Amino acid sequence: MSSFKEQLEREILKPLSDVQREAVLHEGGPLLIVAGAGSGKTRVITHRMASLCRLKGVPAYRLAAVTFTNKAAREMQERLQGLIGPMSHDVTVKTFHGLGLYILRREASLLGLASNFTVYDADTQESLLKKILKEYKVDPALLSPKAAAAWINRARDELRSPEKSGDQNLLVQELPEIYADYVKQMRRAGALDFGDLIYLTVQLFQKEGEILEKYRQRFTHLLVDEYQDTNHAQYMLCRLIAGDTGNNLLVVGDEDQSIYSWRGADIRNILAFEKDYPGARVIKLTQNYRSTPQILRAAQLVIQNNRSRREKVLFTENPQGPALEVALYASEDYSYNGEMGEAQGVLARIRQLLREGYALSDIAIFYRTNAQSRSLETILGQENIPYRIYGGFRFYDRREIKDLMAYLAVICNPADDVSLARIINVPLRGIGQGSVEQLQAAAVREGKSLLSVLENPGSIRAAGRTRELHGHFLRWQSMLAERQSPSRIAEDVLKTTGYSKVLKDSGLLEDQSRLENLYEFIGALQNFEERQENPDLAEFLQSVSLVTSEENPDRARDQALTLMTLHNSKGLEFKVVFITGLEEGTFPHSLALSEGGEEEERRLMYVGITRARERLYLSGCRMRRVFGQMEARLPSRFLRELQEAGEKAARPVAQKQPGRAEHYALGERVRHKRYGTGLISSIEKTVAGQKIGLRFDGEAEDRFFLAAYTPLERISS
Repeated sequence: MSSFKEQLEREILKPLSDVQREAVLHEGGPLLIVAGAGSGKTRVITHRMASLCRLKGVPAYRLAAVTFTNKAAREMQERLQGLIGPMSHDVTVKTFHGLGLYILRREASLLGLASNFTVYDADTQESLLKKILKEYKVDPALLSPKAAAAWINRARDELRSPEKSGDQNLLVQELPEIYADYVKQMRRAGALDFGDLIYLTVQLFQKEGEILEKYRQRFTHLLVDEYQDTNHAQYMLCRLIAGDTGNNLLVVGDEDQSIYSWRGADIRNILAFEKDYPGARVIKLTQNYRSTPQILRAAQLVIQNNRSRREKVLFTENPQGPALEVALYASEDYSYNGEMGEAQGVLARIRQLLREGYALSDIAIFYRTNAQSRSLETILGQENIPYRIYGGFRFYDRREIKDLMAYLAVICNPADDVSLARIINVPLRGIGQGSVEQLQAAAVREGKSLLSVLENPGSIRAAGRTRELHGHFLRWQSMLAERQSPSRIAEDVLKTTGYSKVLKDSGLLEDQSRLENLYEFIGALQNFEERQENPDLAEFLQSVSLVTSEENPDRARDQALTLMTLHNSKGLEFKVVFITGLEEGTFPHSLALSEGGEEEERRLMYVGITRARERLYLSGCRMRRVFGQMEARLPSRFLRELQEAGEKAARPVAQKQPGRAEHYALGERVRHKRYGTGLISSIEKTVAGQKIGLRFDGEAEDRFFLAAYTPLERISS
């Protein structure tokens, strides 16, 4: 009859592979578990804690596990409860911020704080900074509260105090003073923000040796999940608790999945683990339980081109599975010269998968930037296929898109007071809420539209600004009456209001994404113009409203497919994955490449590939509309790496080739069905044929087109 201990060992160790068991039973000293995608890292962490408690006799309250999200912490806690029962409630399983909060609540007095301090969320943080920026007379167009918060948060992540945060390249030289004033006003209000939760805990441990020792004795075993995603402050918190030897420190991570440098993650933390802790042991988990061999081979062929990584090759005992498919389409949207667009091609593949028995919930479509969802959402909406956007908003629900649509709605319908109220002070133009309320009251009193009141606003402080805005709307309405193209009017709105400039100058990645979304919207307008004989702006807005109103976000998730950015895909898995937009400049993204981020882009591709369990579809376009202009695109280097390495699983989808490209000469006059007559002012050779610059009559700037895909009529001289 087996002993109780043998029974425990079977419960805790039997579900593990040999290498997982080796990690779980590690006897002491710093340990790095390099956990490849789908290799069961959460199982190893939880079984390690169960082994320490039930087999080694370590009191549960002496264990601490930290991770990055509340979801991951909950999953860890639930699994642990299944292994050790009620004892699991004594184990500290928290996010990094949660651990900081836990410590600061108990040690607040040492920092001159009451234990009932408030924790400001992002909205409250920005509200306080808005007030401070106003006191410093900082132009919101130069530095928004959101941008100031991002800068302060990054300083906190790097453990830089206000006194050590000066930088000669600052757009606003007063930023360190604003940072100091922000902290002072928070403390006066008895408050901390999220950045404080780790920053102040590190400060506390560095200044109060006895307190540090207290928590080292409390947490004799520290387990850290997703170590590749730690920033400097999180790294220091772990190092302080674990001590210089890191004797009972266990970290789990994978440098091949480090994709968050833009929010402070430092891949050097995991790459330098053995240097930080001499004598550290490294165990690699390389058996993948998720994907087919075909998918893993593709992931390996891509990631092996990175230099900043430990060599490892994932393997699986899963069935071989079907071959990968690679497709290059004419464009992201509709067909050109009979060729299928990417969104259409993806839809066709999805219909085939549904016929084969897959459910919509089995399928996910990934893309590099939020703006890319627009063409996919459009065709899914038109075909009444339910979908959900994971971790974000549907394209036409995004704030910046609603703002631009509100401007266009007022241009089409001057009586639309609701739309005007939305954007009357967007971007900020000094028309405060008090002035808006006075204008609205005057409109009701006089029986006029809000727009008409802007011309004669009475004695309000912002009278000059309201008259200026009224003048803009008169000009845009004249452009509409002259039948100028809707896309040209939309571009003029962004330029005249300064909306695009504010986003471009903010320096925030979030605002860069918003700017891309706006130009994607303009691209949608241009597609609409190209497909309509007499494009009407009101018709376009009505069609968008019809599509969005017919969408049902409350449909059960098992009845919808999933769309998301590649960054949001981490930690998830699907039977079928589509990775779209695989062109140079799109993915890898041009901005990331310009900042030396090629290896992180490749890691992002690796993450995307390894989300797929059974089928993987890769696609790109030969042309894509970028900031309102069609551009020729080369296939992504990631596709080339698959082909150059002899990837047999990747097979191209047959596509009809484009028709013969027209060839034009400088100085020729041509007619475009939308923009009228013009002169060819420049010609550039591209992989997709001639790219021509056209200066249309009456215009001051060139427009650019690909000759092979633009119907032009030569005008004889």
